[in-house]
Amino acid sequence: MLSRQPVRDGIVAGLLGAISVAAWFFLLDAVAGRPFFTPAVLGAAVVRLFGGGFGGLGLATHVVIYTVVHVAAFVALGITATVASNALELERRPRGIALFLALFAVLEAAYLVVVGVAAASELFGLYAWWQFGIANLIAALLMGRYIWRSHHAKEFWQPRTLHEEKT
Repeated sequence: MLSRQPVRDGIVAGLLGAISVAAWFFLLDAVAGRPFFTPAVLGAAVVRLFGGGFGGLGLATHVVIYTVVHVAAFVALGITATVASNALELERRPRGIALFLALFAVLEAAYLVVVGVAAASELFGLYAWWQFGIANLIAALLMGRYIWRSHHAKEFWQPRTLHEEKT
């Protein structure tokens, strides 16, 4: 089945991914006793990419800058994944794992870029790879599951018959 509202479904999937990654890093930062550390450092890196200095704007400004970039990137990814899933559906019915793997591959490409930036920072050190890897896995699972359900909502919510449960 095709998503009848791919942009809406992509936005919701993107928000699920963005929120799950933000929650993961908030949890890691809170346990380490430094809330909002990750988005502040990444926000400072974004400012530096656009010609500003690494710091000086304040924690809140860096967090807001990174949050805007983070959410926009995940929403774009969610829309792209939903539209791609619709395109695949026209030719053959994809399996859920295929959509998950494609989404995970895109997230991993982004992961390599972000880890490259984070690894250059003395603040992240050697732990950046596993932090971002787990965040990507969580986001890919949630986004992929949402997109799969949005494309197969009718099938998902229909009760199974006794015969279907035995096979």
